[in-house]
Amino acid sequence: MTISSKSKLEFFNSYGLVFEDHFYLLRHNSSSYTSIENVKKMRLIKGREFQFNILILSLSFIMIYLSFLMSSNLLIVILLLRFVGAVFLFSSFLFKKYTYRILLMTIDYQSVSIKVDADFSKEAKEIVSKINKKIELNTTLLKAS
Repeated sequence: MTISSKSKLEFFNSYGLVFEDHFYLLRHNSSSYTSIENVKKMRLIKGREFQFNILILSLSFIMIYLSFLMSSNLLIVILLLRFVGAVFLFSSFLFKKYTYRILLMTIDYQSVSIKVDADFSKEAKEIVSKINKKIELNTTLLKAS
């Protein structure tokens, strides 16, 4: 694959560059070259991480369980453990953390997953939509000829 020197830059942002026939995506502080012809479709997938929620939930259960095991002469400690456990319990359901990935499907049905930082999610969404428009245009041109 050779990169044409006549390729015109059509779109760029902090996540990548889109040219007429290829694009570059930021990937682990380096860029990756991909030709538009080799891509079947591209999606930005938003997923949710639950590790922190499970940790806080389990801590709340442990605190509440320990408060029931303590003797009754430590009433302040028991009430404090139950209160902090209840706060942890409710906060485990309220806290949300999301991860983003770009899923790139090649024409030979191989998938490539690129992790996106949460800070770049809007830029990644923009560049994915621009690249999808280029892919649709390329497929319609191929079908017409």
